[in-house]
Amino acid sequence: MEEMEYEGSISQGKKILHSRRYGSTGELEYHDILTYQYDDKGRLIAFTAKNVGTDPSTWRKTLEYDANQIIVKS
Repeated sequence: MEEMEYEGSISQGKKILHSRRYGSTGELEYHDILTYQYDDKGRLIAFTAKNVGTDPSTWRKTLEYDANQIIVKS
């Protein structure tokens, strides 16, 4: 299961922390927000993000996330 965490409004263009979990191991990645979508009640329901690691050779293609992968940190 992949989980996405972010702080502040996603529309502010802040980086988000992406936690990938593989069994008992995992890795952390930072991404930049490219696009985002809210529902009619103002809840974030989807966004696309791009890996912004320090080594461009490790960057992955643009990823899309839905509400099931987003955890809002207050």
